Amino acid sequence: MLAGPGPSVGASGAICGLMGGVVLLLYRYRHTFHVRSKEIALVLAGWAGYTILIGAIDPKIDNWAHLGGLVGGALVSLGIRARLR
Repeated sequence: MLAGPGPSVGASGAICGLMGGVVLLLYRYRHTFHVRSKEIALVLAGWAGYTILIGAIDPKIDNWAHLGGLVGGALVSLGIRARLR
């Protein structure tokens, strides 16, 4: 919000935060999770890239919110340990 030209509205920054967190968790614990989990991480990383690309094309989209969400979600996920039950 501080880096953009106007207010940031919507949930896309939070969704990018979830994507960044899940991708980092699946990468960190790639030997714990199954192959399907790795495919999910690849799809989420592609979706995040698509979101950033669309944000770079359209000036009305706050790409700083997307990038901040990705970085913030990844940083928060560093403090999470995966536990399988």
